[in-house]
Amino acid sequence: MTSPQIHILDFDGVYENQTALKSLATHVFFENMTGVRYVILPEKIAEVERILPERPGITFLGDGEFHHLTYLIIKRIKRPFVLLVFDHHLDAREGEFLTCDNWIRRSLRLKHLLRVVIVGAQEQEKIHRVFYSEPDPHKVLKLLGRHPVYLSIDKDVLDVDVTGWERGNILLEDLLNVLRSIPKRKILGVDICGEPDPVDVWRLKLSEKMNLSILHTLIFDEFHHVPGNDHLERKPAHMT
Repeated sequence: MTSPQIHILDFDGVYENQTALKSLATHVFFENMTGVRYVILPEKIAEVERILPERPGITFLGDGEFHHLTYLIIKRIKRPFVLLVFDHHLDAREGEFLTCDNWIRRSLRLKHLLRVVIVGAQEQEKIHRVFYSEPDPHKVLKLLGRHPVYLSIDKDVLDVDVTGWERGNILLEDLLNVLRSIPKRKILGVDICGEPDPVDVWRLKLSEKMNLSILHTLIFDEFHHVPGNDHLERKPAHMT
């Protein structure tokens, strides 16, 4: 049984001192690349795609202003799937370029994307093939149906002052309960964003604990992470 690869994309040094998280990573990309935050111009897309993992695993993206990298990851999926998004914002605006606030609408054009399920959005615009849910495992599983799922998590959905954006109203434990309810065999990949400012030491420590809790919940059969324990305590479950 092999564990999913863990990738960290660090464009501004926000993961530099998240040493426990970095110790678990398969690959860490660290470079102050311009033209990526908030918007990716067409001429930058090929450059960004070269640093993305070849196959979806668990990818840490940094600040929520890099959330549009999700689109570049999921467009490589070549089988029907459902996109499950945890986000305080509805990133589904209209726009010419790929940005962190329109990537969901652009993703709906992908051939293999069946539907999008969004948990925690403060606004709920009526969009074809977009469904909204509370952080209720039964309701989420019903919307996912029998299809494989890709998970995208922005930590601004949580009722924790960590991201620098206005926070949501979902408890971390409620998020983790939804993640636990999804069979590991159905998960195609995951990305996580919503990091604080790289100089905000207190928020960085809190953010790392949240990252580790999410990571351990995704990898292990049972949730068994105690914040402050930096080691893996069980063999990881398989993620396709």
